[in-house]
Amino acid sequence: MKGKRKKYTASFKAKVALEAIKDKQTLAELSKKFEVHANMISSRWHARSRLEARVFGESHLYF
Repeated sequence: MKGKRKKYTASFKAKVALEAIKDKQTLAELSKKFEVHANMISSRWHARSRLEARVFGESHLYF
């Protein structure tokens, strides 16, 4: 039987995304530090980038 899924708060997700944006550590280092999978960090980073693009008026992103 599987355990319960972890639920992360919005503030935790924001903290992880900010650390990823700073680009001082690799995804592997960040995932170990925050005890989350690297895919979660990557998806949070992309979500934050899309939000910032809308806030600052960019019509599209170059990914």
